[in-house]
Amino acid sequence: MSDGRKKATSTAPRARRARSKGDPSLLVRYEAGDHTGVWQELRAYEAISGAFREDALDVARATMRRVLHNADLVPRSALAGEDEVIAERLHARGWISWSGALRTPPSREDFDAIEEIEATTGAPLPPSLRAFWEVVGGIDFVWDYQREEPPPRLDGELEWPLLDPLAIDPARAMIRVVEEWVDEYGEYGEECDDPAEPLRLELAPDYWHKANISGGPAYGVYVPFLGADPLFAEEENELPFVDYLRLCFRWGGFPRLARHADEPGVQEFLQRMTEGFQPM
Repeated sequence: MSDGRKKATSTAPRARRARSKGDPSLLVRYEAGDHTGVWQELRAYEAISGAFREDALDVARATMRRVLHNADLVPRSALAGEDEVIAERLHARGWISWSGALRTPPSREDFDAIEEIEATTGAPLPPSLRAFWEVVGGIDFVWDYQREEPPPRLDGELEWPLLDPLAIDPARAMIRVVEEWVDEYGEYGEECDDPAEPLRLELAPDYWHKANISGGPAYGVYVPFLGADPLFAEEENELPFVDYLRLCFRWGGFPRLARHADEPGVQEFLQRMTEGFQPM
């Protein structure tokens, strides 16, 4: 019976750098500003469990609270009102998302979907993805290309729908993918003679599909993944999930804007769009 993972090519046991012993200093260091260093340390382990996984979840949730701040309208205080960040800035410029919501808050349906994915694969979700779904929910900056009017020019003459606007589906959207995987392989891959393909959670269309042009495979994450932060697969930069989010926010929600950094107005756009962002 298969456990849903591909067989190793060698008969020798594969060394796995695992950790279960906790390190509560990770969250302290992260909150103090060591964002990159802490995530590099978390990624050093191929398999995490026990207290160390709980520490990784604490760091991941702290990270995703910063993602939430950068992505959405975040209350500052009862007196100060609200801090407009990227979603509200896009909305103010007439940008309308494909799903109708620039951000989808997490719901009971999302938490149920998380439980179903973990039960189906027989393994916990990697902390970075689980925390995104728990704290942020979903993000959709993809232009609604079914509208009659063209998308607004956010700055200059660029074709903004082709700049790979940030989009990560909420957990509830994965149920169809999970059901299709179970139909083919059975739960944990038990109904398959050969090892089952890992479950690929299709989290976002590729940049061509985001612009309503036939393109390549969806961006996603393969599970089970026993580490802290999986690769955001099929996306051209081949980054871990947290680093992909960092890239998106660095470029104001449009990571392919990096290809046009020298265009007139791009730096001014980025300064306006990323003002007040929290480092993550």
